[in-house]
Amino acid sequence: MISALGNWALKGQSASEVSEVPLTQLAQQSAQISQHLQEAAATLRANATNPHYYFEVGTRLLLRGKLRAAEEHFRRTLQLDPEHLGAWCGLIEALRQSDRLDDAQGAVQEALAHWPQHPRLHRLAAQVARQQKHWHQAARHLEKVLCSEPENWQSWWMLGQCFMRQGLVDQALRAWEQACRIHPLDPGARWAQALLALQQQRWAAGWPLWQWRPARTQLAQAPSPPWARWQGEPLEGKTLLVRAEPRTSWNLALASWLPGLKSGGQVWLQAPQGMEDLWRRSFPWAQVCQQQTEPSSLDGEIDYEIFLGDLPLVLDKQPHSHAWEPVLIPSAERKKWAELLLGSKTGLRVGLVWRPAQAGADRLGRALSLTHCQKLLELPGINWVPLVPLTAEEQTLWHHFTGQAPPGELLEKANRCWDTMAALVACLDLVVGVPTIHVHLAGALAVECWVLVSRWPSWMWPRSAQRVPWYPQAQLFHQTSQGHWTPALESVQTQLAAKLQG
Repeated sequence: MISALGNWALKGQSASEVSEVPLTQLAQQSAQISQHLQEAAATLRANATNPHYYFEVGTRLLLRGKLRAAEEHFRRTLQLDPEHLGAWCGLIEALRQSDRLDDAQGAVQEALAHWPQHPRLHRLAAQVARQQKHWHQAARHLEKVLCSEPENWQSWWMLGQCFMRQGLVDQALRAWEQACRIHPLDPGARWAQALLALQQQRWAAGWPLWQWRPARTQLAQAPSPPWARWQGEPLEGKTLLVRAEPRTSWNLALASWLPGLKSGGQVWLQAPQGMEDLWRRSFPWAQVCQQQTEPSSLDGEIDYEIFLGDLPLVLDKQPHSHAWEPVLIPSAERKKWAELLLGSKTGLRVGLVWRPAQAGADRLGRALSLTHCQKLLELPGINWVPLVPLTAEEQTLWHHFTGQAPPGELLEKANRCWDTMAALVACLDLVVGVPTIHVHLAGALAVECWVLVSRWPSWMWPRSAQRVPWYPQAQLFHQTSQGHWTPALESVQTQLAAKLQG
């Protein structure tokens, strides 16, 4: 009642102006609340030793996202019944969703002491281990799930992912084959089949399945556009919209099919974010728009659309049965400026990419340290150019190993603008590095590049291949085991020394 009177006072009304009706209603509501509290207290007293009551309340709280309260109810359940499987699962899930992964791992161990072979617990244990990036541990839990549920295709799929994260490619491929065998019509299983086929360079089988990549399955939930998907029909007098892929690296690798659209009707190209100027210069026969552009805002009526990643399926099923040509054209003005800043030193200009541009952002096991590259950087007769921003520690190491100062102004501007980075890469004789956008740019610019490929490679770098069809100037150097770069780096060093002598 005090609160209600305060509200009226805030509105400029005196207490004497408050009618009796609101006060009566407030009294009734207060009585109802009091009754509910008394009933709740009575329920708690009646169920104080009933584990199922606490479990049901905990489950409802978990569904509503009340994680801390759910945890308390599940723990109370387990105090009353230490072998309550549902409460153990609920507790682990509440801790996992709260990102308290160490506590969740502890709960997993306690639960498995009561239920050592239960597949539900091992599935949850695998989820916790995957969040912790403990791939070996997650794989062991999934294998125990599959002992009880050998037809669980989702567990086979996750097991393949865990194997890939450890660089165990053969085991991963076998796990994904099992997922595809069990559930061949599921989009996830088809995506696994596509990765399998492309990794094995079975292009004719891989490109049709490529349509089931995750980006397409999400887009399939959106309303269908009023125009048709292009299946290769004649384009004379028609307008085709080519949609960009969600990943810049995919766009660069697959852009080598775009020249196949030169003849015909009008073509609109969605450019990868930040590469609009580069796309306009490289594909002057098409109209270029930003990746986020709504098709309804484009000039003219669209007749067909296709995603860039579907062009191989429509244009050819063997990569580049058409003549390959350099895809990207750097800015002549920016290239001239980059040449000026690089200077006129004699010797081989070699760009180095040892990690992603953002330090600490590696999630694919592909990053090196500059210390790994010391013997390379100490080779005489090479003008080394770092293609990613250096940390303070890396700047010290760079100067120590090479005796050179990195081109600070050029590197800073290049890492803020892909058009400038393309001009810088075009000035180099060779790019050596792990698969990042910089290496993809080198391939699309027809600059020779030597790619250091981890044991968990993308589909764009098949592990049994020395060359890839989308970048003919690229040569692949593969890890022999996950995290062990020495043999690949020694091969690069040997070939680089031979290149200097030849």
